[in-house]
Amino acid sequence: MIVRMAIFRGVLPSENKADFIAHLETNMLPLIRDFPQISSADALLPRDSDPSLGDVQLILDMRYANEDAMNTALASPQRAQNGEETKALFALMQNPSVEHIVLGD
Repeated sequence: MIVRMAIFRGVLPSENKADFIAHLETNMLPLIRDFPQISSADALLPRDSDPSLGDVQLILDMRYANEDAMNTALASPQRAQNGEETKALFALMQNPSVEHIVLGD
């Protein structure tokens, strides 16, 4: 099993939070869940954190059977389209960034 996590950081103004969650649930998650060979995709929204992680707004947890499946998903048109959806999500934040980590066997 391969787990790829995308950690979205930045300042999310309170007036943008509802739009952030709506865009995530309406646009991004359905598209990510349509990546070829993805086993699951979940959005994790922080409730509390250490101060150094206070700017983490979202962690996407994406799971694949193996590295080949992950690479197929990363090369897909759905992933390219999700890049455009990420730009729309970033527009709701101040100083946005995304970092990725891959975990697995």
